[in-house]
This record gives sequence, C-alpha cells and structure tokens, in this order.
Amino acid sequence: MKRGFLTVLAAFLLLIPLAGRADQKGAPAPPGPFLAPVGATALGVVAFVSTAGYAPLKIAFSLFTLTVLGPVNLGLAAADVDLGPMATRCLVAGDYVITTDHLAGKDQLRFVGCR
Repeated sequence: MKRGFLTVLAAFLLLIPLAGRADQKGAPAPPGPFLAPVGATALGVVAFVSTAGYAPLKIAFSLFTLTVLGPVNLGLAAADVDLGPMATRCLVAGDYVITTDHLAGKDQLRFVGCR
C-alpha cells in the first residue's frame, strides 16, 4: 500500500510541469526538460539517491586498487618509474558524486580517471 502511494506521488510530481506546458500552445519549447522547480527538485533527489549507491562502490574500487593492485604498481615502478603512480592515479581518479549535470547528459560520468 505504501509503495503504491509513493509511486503515484512520484509520478504526479514528475508530471506537474507537463500541465503548465499544455497552456503554452505556440510558445517556444524551453531549452531543457527540467526547468520547472518540481522537475529540478526531482532531479536533485535522483542525483542524491544515485550517489548514495554509486559512491560506496567507487570508494571500494579505489581501496581495492590501492591495497591489492598497489604492490603490482610498485613492481611496475621498478621497470618504469612514471608508470606506477600514473596507473594508480588513473584507477583512483574519476567522479565520486553523481551530479544533476550527469543525469541531464551535460557531463559524462567517469568511473576511472584515465583520459
């Protein structure tokens, strides 16, 4: 019962901006789909919930990289002095937070920091 109510409430809040657009027949379309305050708020909530799931995975991957692959990088550093720190920086760097720009497609989400 509670889950169904929350689903209907979320759908209602996401569809509110469409009712406002229906009155503007002939007006030019806005540049982005989330200009309404409710849509922007919903996008922010989705970004927060996504980060809550994504950040622990990214932190766990970075810790794995530093602890397990760290000795491998030290071995690589024996062959080439610049390769070990560069490989570590590549695997540990990247985005730790999902922003609204990532969700809107304005920015690309990078799990690894290599370019």
